[in-house]
Amino acid sequence: MGLEDPIDEEITWQGKKYHVIGVIKDMVMTSPYEPVKPAIIGFKKDWAAYNIGFRLNPRQPVSKSLAQLQSVYKKYNPQYPFEYKFTSEQFENKFRTEKLLGSMASIFTCLAIIISCLGLFALASFSAEQRKKEMSIRKVLGATAGNIWLKLSQEFLMLVLISFVIGSFISLYNVKNWLDKFTYHTAISWWVFMVTMFITILICLITVSFQSVKAALANPAKSLRSE
Repeated sequence: MGLEDPIDEEITWQGKKYHVIGVIKDMVMTSPYEPVKPAIIGFKKDWAAYNIGFRLNPRQPVSKSLAQLQSVYKKYNPQYPFEYKFTSEQFENKFRTEKLLGSMASIFTCLAIIISCLGLFALASFSAEQRKKEMSIRKVLGATAGNIWLKLSQEFLMLVLISFVIGSFISLYNVKNWLDKFTYHTAISWWVFMVTMFITILICLITVSFQSVKAALANPAKSLRSE
């Protein structure tokens, strides 16, 4: 409004003169997808007949505050039921779709991890079986169980890392587009991808290690008996 010191300034609002008694910070009152628009929070007696906003005393139970409000309401307006809504609940309803989307994403992520682990386990089993003689020859030539485990694991680990890099770029693009729908949103932190990469590598090693250790500890004489 171009007022350098708006306190106690007189403005015209809704056809009447009012005095500014305070200024508050921008707050999202309507859609979370839109920027905060200029607004005046004022008091008109005819509006108070429909809705009244209260800040409850945080030092006493909510039930006690509601009981006090209800007694006053019944005293002056006994013909109508006492109905109330909490601002926090009203604001939370604005993000109901996002919460549902988050729950669905978590469920499908868990399913994707389980399916990926099953596929990785099957692929590791197939690779260990196909390379049984190769691993046996390596053991005969002096390779330790740790060397064989590392040889089998690093191949799958490389594939997982390549997949992670590709998936990270796709996820970064989609998450950025989703956040851009909100005027006020958080930034995408780099540590999220680092933690995700660590967990991905850990899951890969746990999944592959069973077959890798099994192949590393196998008796090479059984695999080379027919050679």
